[in-house]
Amino acid sequence: MNPLLWKLYRGVLMLLPAAFRQQYADQILQTARDAATDYPSALLFPFSLFSDLALTAFRENARMLSKQISRHPFFYQALCLSVVAFVLAFGGYAVMHLTIRHSANQPQRQMADDAARIYSSADRVTVTGTPRVELSHSLEPFTIAYDESGRVINYDGALNGVVPTPPAGVFAYARLHGSNELTWQPRPDVRLAIVVRHFSGAHYSGFVLVGRSLATAEQGEMIARWAALIGWLGIVCLLTLSASFFSWMERRQRTA
Repeated sequence: MNPLLWKLYRGVLMLLPAAFRQQYADQILQTARDAATDYPSALLFPFSLFSDLALTAFRENARMLSKQISRHPFFYQALCLSVVAFVLAFGGYAVMHLTIRHSANQPQRQMADDAARIYSSADRVTVTGTPRVELSHSLEPFTIAYDESGRVINYDGALNGVVPTPPAGVFAYARLHGSNELTWQPRPDVRLAIVVRHFSGAHYSGFVLVGRSLATAEQGEMIARWAALIGWLGIVCLLTLSASFFSWMERRQRTA
């Protein structure tokens, strides 16, 4: 056998339980040496050797774990209940996350619908606007209107004096489906929940973008995340204390 492969094999033996390894390591190594001389394919031998060792390690570790569980049934039950509690906590956080993110699109939806109706009925649209809302820190909703080519035609919000424009794919999706709702990050430290509506009238067509900072929603998500984590850790601590108490009661009854 290749010396490097043999050294690696001896190292992988550490995956076996300590008691089993101390008792059978020499026998396993001798069996591997004998198999190396008799195996029909030198290329397939390492695969067969390591796969057999992996199955043995899995089987013996499972057997060791089963013995430990039989000695401490209350802790095993606490572990299972902790896993169930984690799944429930994660599911609760996922529901809260979706709810908070969905609500972050209000009042943008209604504002976008109203603005789209106004623009679609307009005879002509003049380029105008005043940056009333600063996107980098304001929590107020803002509105930006674009023509079909993506040129700004009206706005009441800007980012450091500059009116940002989302990627062309945002407009393409809105043109195809009539609307688009997504998270927009015009700058790494600015995240916005935006609603884009495509409007088309007798004289003019384009897009209305209404957005609002996600700072408040992100704070709500952080609170929900910490609540789920702390709640789960609290349940784990309670289950561990309960398992310790019942194990102590069981030992006391045995010695009584």
